[in-house]
This record gives sequence, C-alpha cells and structure tokens, in this order.
Amino acid sequence: MGEQKQDKSAFSGDGRTPSQSSSNFNVEEYKNLITLDAHRAHNVNCYEGGSSFTALGYDNTFSLEKFQKNCRIEITKVEEDAVEFDLLGVDPPLANAIRRILLAEVPTVAIESVCVYQNTAVLHDEYLSHRLGLVPLAVDAEDMDWVREGEEKGDGCARPEKVRFMLHAHCKGEDLTVYSGDLVWQPETDREREYFADNPPRPIHDDIILARLAKNQEILLECWAQKGQGKDHAKWSPVGTAWYRLMPKITLLEPIYDEEAEKLEKCCASGTFGIIEENGRKRAIVKDVRSCTTDRECIDPERGLPGKVLLQKVKDHFLWRIESIGQIPPMELFERALQELSKKCGTAANMLKEEEYYG
Repeated sequence: MGEQKQDKSAFSGDGRTPSQSSSNFNVEEYKNLITLDAHRAHNVNCYEGGSSFTALGYDNTFSLEKFQKNCRIEITKVEEDAVEFDLLGVDPPLANAIRRILLAEVPTVAIESVCVYQNTAVLHDEYLSHRLGLVPLAVDAEDMDWVREGEEKGDGCARPEKVRFMLHAHCKGEDLTVYSGDLVWQPETDREREYFADNPPRPIHDDIILARLAKNQEILLECWAQKGQGKDHAKWSPVGTAWYRLMPKITLLEPIYDEEAEKLEKCCASGTFGIIEENGRKRAIVKDVRSCTTDRECIDPERGLPGKVLLQKVKDHFLWRIESIGQIPPMELFERALQELSKKCGTAANMLKEEEYYG
C-alpha cells in the first residue's frame, strides 16, 4: 500500500462528513463553524439530533444546563432609537424566531380606521388614510386592550380598545403643510382621560408631512388607533429593521509578509486587515474581525491569498442591530420579543398535555 495522505482540515471544503474524518476531528468546531471558499459556504447545517455524532463518541443531546451557561448577551452600542449587541450560545433557528417575532408579532398601536368628512386637497382619501396609518404613535400597546369585534366591552374593563384623534386643517393663505403634529387626541370618556393623564396619546414625531393644501382647501377627519401586529399590517411593526449577521472568524494559516501583506490589506475594503512592523518587515494581522463583511475578497484566487487565509463564521454568535420606530425603547424590544416567544412555548406545551394531541 502506498503512503496514506495526511488528513486535511475539516474546513477545507472537501465535502467529507465527520465519520470520514480522522480521529483528531474536532466535533465542536464542526458543529459551530461555517467555512467559506471563493465560491460557496460549507457546513451550513445545524446539528440538533442527540445521535448526530454518536459514531465519534460525542453526545449531542440538548442540555439545559449547558445552554444556560453558554447563552449570554453583550451590549456593544446603544443609541436613542437603536441598540447593537452580541447574542451568543443559541442556535440559528432560535435567533431567527426572535427576529421574526420582532418584525411581526410584538404588538404596537397604529391608526386603523379613518372617517373623512372633508378633503378638498389633491391627496385622495385612501392615500391620506394610508399615510395616517404609518404615523408612529406614542401609545404603549400594553396600555391597550385587543379589539374584539362583535363583543361588548364591560364597564369594568380599565384599558381602552381604541383611541380617537381629530385632524382639521384649513388653508386661508397661499399654502399650508399638514403635519402629523396636527393630530389631536380626543378622549371619549372621563375614564380614558384619567387613564392617559400622565402620557397622552400623540404622534411620536410632529414633523411628518401628511398633505399640502392650497388656498381654501380643507381637511377634516377623525381616526381611531388600535392595537395590532406587524403580521397583519406593516404599520404595526415596532421596528424599522431588526437583523443580525454571524460573527466572522478569520485565521491566517501562515505568516504573511511584505508585498503579500500589503495585497491582503488592500483587497479588503472594510479594513479588516492591518500591517505591523516585525523585525524590519511588514506583517499582516487581523485588525478588526467585526468589520468583515465576508465578501471573500481575501480568499479570491486573483485578488486575495487563497490557502493562506481561512474565512469562517461562528454559527452560535450573532451580531444584532435593532432599530425602533420610537414607540418602544430599543432596549425593551428584545425583551418583549422573548416574552412573545415564551407565550408561544407555553401554548405548545399546553397543547401537548391535552389528550387529543397524544394521537
């Protein structure tokens, strides 16, 4: 028999499965890392089964204790209406579930019904109504009850189902711009007035343009805002955007000096690589791994250094950014999404306990 070839890295993209690898195969790295080459991504699957690596003597059974130990959040940046943080120790399906809940299931309050009494502006009633629906309102959804069509609400219910606004604009000069700040809250009962006394319902931004009026044109309408979810209409989505990307991992497989170091630094427009002086020579280093967009320029056969740079992504490390539209503080949005996810898990658990779901 000829001499056996030395086993390559499990991340070289040769398409092998763990059972085909050598005895020094690192299961943890295989589970947690995606490897990129110039044309594709390798090992993108999630391994959830407890017996996924039984042949290698590795128990992949879910451990709540291990999950609680590894799962953590590290806040990296806080702005007035946005927050950036790292979420570590969770699988991609869970992270994506949280993202989808943020977009579509965390409830907010938005204008749903509009009654137009007078509109002589060039903007048609339906367009004006649509613009009104997209105005963010400073009304906490937790202070509102869900609208139940066909059901009468008892007097004992403290939380209102709807809040009413009036808008009246009449141009007496040459022109007039109608802004969101022209919406005026109209409490329908003394109880509602007292309920919102400390924080009256109002538009979050007063300077959103709704319409422009010419001389003698007029708009008179009333509208009702109610609680809803983004899955029914985007106006109820609490975020401008909520997204994440996987944490990059870059390994220089060998020291890179001089001309190759300069080539590597220049090929990456995001400034991921840098150069330091070492014994009178220029040596390439990974300067800022977070700035990496994984555009793969560093491993491109023509512009990069393939074979000298290993480009990977960590499957359980997510770089999040959540941008609020102003109704819910960005630091609180993620917490509310987790609360919605917890409710879903509770519903599923209760269904499984019922006899009819045992088959």
